[in-house]
Amino acid sequence: MTNERFSPETEQQALELAQWAVAEGKTISVQGKNTKHGFGLPVSADCTLSLEKLSGILEYHPEELVMTALPGTPITEIREELSKHNQHLAFEPPALNKMYQVEDEGTVGGSFIGNLAGPRRFKAGSARDHILGVRAINGRGDTWKSGGKVIKNVSGYDMSKLVTGSWGTLSVITELTFKVLPAPPVSRSLAVLGLSARLGTALMAQVVSTPSETSGLAYLPEAALTAIGRDDASFPGETLTLIRLEGTELSVKERLQSITGWLPGACEYSVLEQAASIAAWSLIANTAPLQDEQRTPGILKISLPPASAWDLTRFIDELRGCTWYLDAAGGWLWVGICQAGMTDKIHAISREVNTIGGATTIYRSPSAVKQDTGIYPFPDESIKRLNEKIKNSFDPENIFNPGRLHVN
Repeated sequence: MTNERFSPETEQQALELAQWAVAEGKTISVQGKNTKHGFGLPVSADCTLSLEKLSGILEYHPEELVMTALPGTPITEIREELSKHNQHLAFEPPALNKMYQVEDEGTVGGSFIGNLAGPRRFKAGSARDHILGVRAINGRGDTWKSGGKVIKNVSGYDMSKLVTGSWGTLSVITELTFKVLPAPPVSRSLAVLGLSARLGTALMAQVVSTPSETSGLAYLPEAALTAIGRDDASFPGETLTLIRLEGTELSVKERLQSITGWLPGACEYSVLEQAASIAAWSLIANTAPLQDEQRTPGILKISLPPASAWDLTRFIDELRGCTWYLDAAGGWLWVGICQAGMTDKIHAISREVNTIGGATTIYRSPSAVKQDTGIYPFPDESIKRLNEKIKNSFDPENIFNPGRLHVN
């Protein structure tokens, strides 16, 4: 069985493979459609378990705002089914496939196991906040389940939230139940042009502190806009501060009028209507400014206090060879790094991030750089020890995706 690829069609078949691995002391590379293969360190395993054939929507109750699906279900299929009932995944899972030069957008299981979220993160939370229950297979070769199929479920420990963000290193997920929400009928964005990074971040801070209920706040400097392409009608000007408002027609109109009254004097702006607004936020969610692997082979995602965003961007600009933009109301800083001196730049940025109480995650870089820096540079030692204990509880023999998140 060594080095073979297996695509089980049932949970029982996946369980038998896990039990074989436990009995024989073998390791398993766990994946869906492998669209995010570039995240983490390379996995060297005895065989591959693909969940691609464990696909399909098992239950969907629009009136209850709950859906149950198999992990290999394409995320596009989930969106299409929800759209029939004017519902959506509120955490806005991004399609990061282009980051790794893949066409397919991936699976619903991949979105949850990576705990992915898009620009609405600061308002709607991440994938972890929307999962209700799972069925899974642990590294002992046992099946387990957590949570339930209703939103108000309070029985037992919520281990379903624990496995989100584990990238397949704790268990093999065989079924997911998650909540869905009504999609907003109207989505428009205010595109404010030409603000400096200082003024742009200040405007985002002002807007998010008001009752305007924005669902997207991003700032793109000139280099990020250039990377996307000047011919994109959604991104004119030298810099862009983008403010998204969603809801009813009247509500969106009133809030737009209110926000334009706070803009700096002589400030240029335009309103992106529904289609243009959706397209613009899709580019931001899917890291369009950083997709050119030749120009920025390294990509970092930095979670930080929004008040520290401007100072950190100035520090990054001084390093040279970096392209960045702010998302999630300034709580996320995406950074693309050129090849020259990449390791030193990542170390320098990570040290600076640590001083302000943020966290750095490497989403893309050459394997040698990741081996040197780690996926999570300078992790907190107490959190590192806690993660090790959790890994040992679920997968004591390190069977699943060995070495993907941490250098062995």
